[in-house]
Amino acid sequence: MKITSTKNDTIKFALSLKNDAKIRIQNGLCFAEGLRLCAEAVASNRAKTLFFTPAFAEKHPEFILFEEHTVCNKTVFEQTVCEQTVCERVEISGNVAQTISDVQNPQGVFCLCDTNGLKRPVNQISGGKILALEHISDPGNLGTILRTAEAFGADGILLSADCADVFSPKVLRAGMGCSFRLPIYESADFPLDLKTLREKSFAVYGAMLSDGAVSVTELKTPADFVLIVGNEANGITSETAQVVTPVIIPMKGRAESLNAASAASILLWELFGK
Repeated sequence: MKITSTKNDTIKFALSLKNDAKIRIQNGLCFAEGLRLCAEAVASNRAKTLFFTPAFAEKHPEFILFEEHTVCNKTVFEQTVCEQTVCERVEISGNVAQTISDVQNPQGVFCLCDTNGLKRPVNQISGGKILALEHISDPGNLGTILRTAEAFGADGILLSADCADVFSPKVLRAGMGCSFRLPIYESADFPLDLKTLREKSFAVYGAMLSDGAVSVTELKTPADFVLIVGNEANGITSETAQVVTPVIIPMKGRAESLNAASAASILLWELFGK
């Protein structure tokens, strides 16, 4: 199959997934761009439709084999991984690639990915080190935090319902595909779910300025705990603040706070990475 028109229904559908979180949720699919993300989708058995230009296929023959339903990846993971998949492969023209791309010079490979089952109910959290994010609305920040959380060994990510969509193209790109790999839990009632976790013997910490807050460098954590990082501008909500033990990052100089991604990185290193 080859598509050369930007008005093609398949391309229109791909663009709707790229641009609209509601359509992503309704269809259980997301849109990924670039060799790294598409390779992650293939490796995770999440790739459903792979779009590629002739120029990409010529440059990366090790990634795309032209036998039907076979996708092969060698470049990203430094070893040959060829799997029979149900992935549909669609060749697209350069002008179509330019239309659906978010970058000026696209690599020429895109993927529609299955997201069903990747978000889990909160009651499946049974233990471990959990990073909880409340109203992290910037996709770049969210993706960066997810990538850092994976690097420092978080056992799961708990998201309030008003966080950015973990399957948006910007989050996928900033997170380098972490959304396909990390256990992700989404909360409909964030303070209530934190109370429930506390009742299940989780320690619950919140990064916030507060009298009596414990320095993160002095905190001794148990085996099971939740660390909450709040909104970029407003921090943790007052409702959530009532159920947490406040934690601060000691700082010198005149800066009063750090942005969410920077604060999360320091907290993750101190509490998760050691």
